[in-house]
Amino acid sequence: MKRYVRIKAVKFFVTFFLILSVALVFAYQINDEFREIETKFIVRLTRALGLETSRAPPHKIFAYYPEGAFILEMTLSCSALFPIATFLFLVLLTPGISLRMKLLAGILTCPILYLLNALRVVLVFYAGKVLGKGAILLFHDWMGGAIMFFAALTSYSVWLFLVLTRPSEIKPRTLYPE
Repeated sequence: MKRYVRIKAVKFFVTFFLILSVALVFAYQINDEFREIETKFIVRLTRALGLETSRAPPHKIFAYYPEGAFILEMTLSCSALFPIATFLFLVLLTPGISLRMKLLAGILTCPILYLLNALRVVLVFYAGKVLGKGAILLFHDWMGGAIMFFAALTSYSVWLFLVLTRPSEIKPRTLYPE
């Protein structure tokens, strides 16, 4: 009985690290293209909301304020890639849920996390406009990353609650073979 539980634990951790390594390689491969798309979208969004911004390749956004310009480089930590990867990683490792429900969660939630991150960056620029350039670094470095990490965890929690309240999706499992 202990041996079976040990084998299950080893299988879980091997699966865990395999999914993690594949996710990291995938994120690294799409990193530049994803950040470029995100930079263009954020510049369009800030202009639509009345902020004076422009884009400079690769991945830089200039915001113009009365006391001077501010340059934000869209690095991997600014990108929505981490919250999306966190959410997808948690979803893929959730046992007992059908692949269809996992794919549905990714299709529905990833655009929401993307938009939340774009809104976060726009709020960084608005903080600079209202409170001064010093507020940009405070909001971006300390509050922005935490907000997006908790957005990913909250998205996962909501998804998990919705899935677990559907009795047809729950597949009972035990640790011991029958």
